Amino acid sequence: MKFTARLQLLAILGLATIALHSCTTPSKSGGGPDSGASLKGREGNDYKAAYQAFVSAQYDSAIAKLTAFEKKYPKSTQLSQVRNLRGMCFLLTRRPQAAIQDFKKAHQSSNQSSFRQYVLYNLASAEYESGAIDAAKVTLSQIQMDYIDRETQVKVHSLKSRVLLKANQFGEAAKEILELSLVLDETQPRNLFITQLDQALQGMSDADTLSNLYDSYANSPLADQVLFRLTQAEVQQGRIGPGEAHIQTFVERFPQSPKMNDVLDLQRTMRSQAQVSGLSVGALLPMSGKFAKYGQKSLQGIQLALGIFNPDQQDSRITLVVEDAGETPEQAVRALNNLVFNHKVVGVIGPLTSKGIDQVAQRAQELGVPLISLAQQVPTSGNTANMDFFVPSALTAQVQAAEMARYAIEKLGLKKFAILHPKDKFGQQYSNAFWDAVENMGGKIVGVEGYVPNETDFRQPIDRMSGLYYQDARLREAQELTKIREEQQIKKKTRKNEKMFDLGPIIDYEAVYIPDEPKVIGQVLPTFAFRDVRGVKYLGSATWHSPELISRAQAFAEGSYFVDAWVPESGDPNIQRFLARYKSTFGSDPGMMEALAFDAAEIIQSVLARFPVNSRSELRDKIRGIQNHAGVTGRITFRDGQLGRNLAVLTVRNGLMSQVQ
Repeated sequence: MKFTARLQLLAILGLATIALHSCTTPSKSGGGPDSGASLKGREGNDYKAAYQAFVSAQYDSAIAKLTAFEKKYPKSTQLSQVRNLRGMCFLLTRRPQAAIQDFKKAHQSSNQSSFRQYVLYNLASAEYESGAIDAAKVTLSQIQMDYIDRETQVKVHSLKSRVLLKANQFGEAAKEILELSLVLDETQPRNLFITQLDQALQGMSDADTLSNLYDSYANSPLADQVLFRLTQAEVQQGRIGPGEAHIQTFVERFPQSPKMNDVLDLQRTMRSQAQVSGLSVGALLPMSGKFAKYGQKSLQGIQLALGIFNPDQQDSRITLVVEDAGETPEQAVRALNNLVFNHKVVGVIGPLTSKGIDQVAQRAQELGVPLISLAQQVPTSGNTANMDFFVPSALTAQVQAAEMARYAIEKLGLKKFAILHPKDKFGQQYSNAFWDAVENMGGKIVGVEGYVPNETDFRQPIDRMSGLYYQDARLREAQELTKIREEQQIKKKTRKNEKMFDLGPIIDYEAVYIPDEPKVIGQVLPTFAFRDVRGVKYLGSATWHSPELISRAQAFAEGSYFVDAWVPESGDPNIQRFLARYKSTFGSDPGMMEALAFDAAEIIQSVLARFPVNSRSELRDKIRGIQNHAGVTGRITFRDGQLGRNLAVLTVRNGLMSQVQ
């Protein structure tokens, strides 16, 4: 058998192929073993005889001749080549341990950088064949790729991949084959490497890891293999939305790929999973546990919008399927899976609570089902910009803060603001949202102070905000007051002259934003007055919209402003019809929760009534196209990734709440 044919057989068998190198005249393939033309006399003849035995595949004879040469000529300039050649003979006859010793000696005795890299490759091949995987990894890490030709670079990457596969490092093994594909020329076969890459990819199951791998090697000739495995993983994990997107990319980028039929099979599988009932809508609400009463309120709003208990209303033909979201993220995700896979719903209203919102939103995106969320919070993890199936519709902190900031700056002409908030998740969220909104509109936050939830004494945070807390910083002012009292011979502090004894507040803000409940506001606002902070506006969130605000804060709430979406006292005919229908159906008055759920359901109902929707993605697109929908919580328009609305701005005048916008 010819030497090149022998190497090809080894490659087909998946064994390590060796790298040949000439220390005098390298060829395109890295050179064959030096024939010894540079050696003269008997030394040259002896080397040529050993070389000829190697080329003729007479490996045992070659080993004997090379061993004799090393003993006879211990100072030969060809000694490193002799040891490398003998190591190759041992490797080709499946004696890797002996080969390892010769390759190590060849590497140590050579001072030629290029040759040493080829020997390192041969050494790693022998270590791999002997099962010394960790040693092979170390040896391969020492190879300097700049010193070897492209063909041997391919071999190095291939060997690294096989070594990493043995170590179950599938991601790293795949990267080596993809790196290899970038240096292959058009004449080199890819089939062997495709098999190797598939083996590595099948060991990978995490879709995010596969996605990162595809993004990193999107220009590889083997990128179609990675995208197929990514799509396969998405389907296996029930991530229908991303799977559909990957299939579309595959069809557009790789129409000639040998994986095309497999991709089309995946598409058929996914479509069977994604079958929908175009008039079946899901409700994902807490129907048991401590939040069950709120789930029931929201459900009633949804039922009213769909006309389920109203025989006088035109039949919407929509089937409502209710699943209990429970109290844990895991329960909510299972309920969502059930709505999609067992009930084939076209869209879902919910969840209601913010607990587990990250997991539920991510799962909705994976399933490719539109989810109109009633939760006040939006996902905080993952790439929310790509969550096009998750549609927030509640009155979030961002929506409220943006509208309050806009009105204060544009309508009230205010520019400088302070924030006083509870030191909890709610307070921090609203504080950050208002801060961002003010700065985005050209305003300025000049002070931010927090207080412990359930606090009853607010003097310290207000003093810190108003320059009253750090008295040492105002020593000069205090000395001036002392001097004035001495000049005017004021020795006793009275109510009339108390300003001559106490430093006044430094008020460098025009308004204070306080996101908290009326119970707290009723204590905070009088404290501002008690600390002589006057002439500022007080701004709040929707929680202020309660008769309790006036009963607790009384005259101190006069002139304050806050926002809300649900204003039942409004004369809007749409709101009054909703109030009447709800009370006649359920025997009670609705609140914000019922109103938001009603609007969410009515949006889906209006879309399904006007358009033939055959897929969840079609419903998503129609929802994202909503403009100026007349809801009971305001005019609703899809913008900035959510169903936004024009909020009402309210104020307190003469002890009464009234709407100013």
